[in-house]
Amino acid sequence: MLNKEKYEHLFFDLDHTLWDFEANSAQTMFQIYDNFHFTDKNIDKELFKKHYSYHNRTLWEQLEKGLISRAEVRVNRFLFTLQEFDIHDFELAKQLSDEYLKILPTQTLLFDGARELIQHVHQKYQLHIITNGFVEVQYKKLANCGLDKYFKEIITSEESGANKPEKKIFDAAFQRSGANANNSLMIGDNPFADMQGALNAGMDRVLFNTMQYKHDVPVTLEIKSLGELIKLL
Repeated sequence: MLNKEKYEHLFFDLDHTLWDFEANSAQTMFQIYDNFHFTDKNIDKELFKKHYSYHNRTLWEQLEKGLISRAEVRVNRFLFTLQEFDIHDFELAKQLSDEYLKILPTQTLLFDGARELIQHVHQKYQLHIITNGFVEVQYKKLANCGLDKYFKEIITSEESGANKPEKKIFDAAFQRSGANANNSLMIGDNPFADMQGALNAGMDRVLFNTMQYKHDVPVTLEIKSLGELIKLL
């Protein structure tokens, strides 16, 4: 159970926690599909999105485990998607990547209760973001959603030189914010990146488990909706 009296700082993950990555990414992929006239290549729109989602998720998992680089994620998620349709075109994959990163942060769909939660807690606690996402889009996402004004510090893996769940990114977050493990709470969706990372850093942690991940990482609280936190913080 949460002991809200001890917390001064709340650290949120962004994608899949506040900002609805899957919904926003789907809209972006459909726009790219139209912009690049993939219907002329007899490529199914839903299948195009499905293959991208699979490769994107798989590559991010590899990145978080330190197996590949950020640059590989950026292009290979599109390269591998194109290869599913027997298109082997590295330059096209780079073009799709650039277009994706241009369109994605303009999408503004949040999870149910996200805005209400942030508005509820921002006067009681100092709020911060810890994200593994690409730095050039994370700031834009927050600004376009109108959430940027609520957060004191945005800590990205690129700027800190480490990915969640590495302790180094949490240490950077503490240094930037003036927080410490004892007066901080981490809220995120990923058992490995967010929860194991916060555990490594000695923080209390809330798992927003909309994907119903099976995990063995001990958490302070597990929730299915962000609205549950409004009552507890």
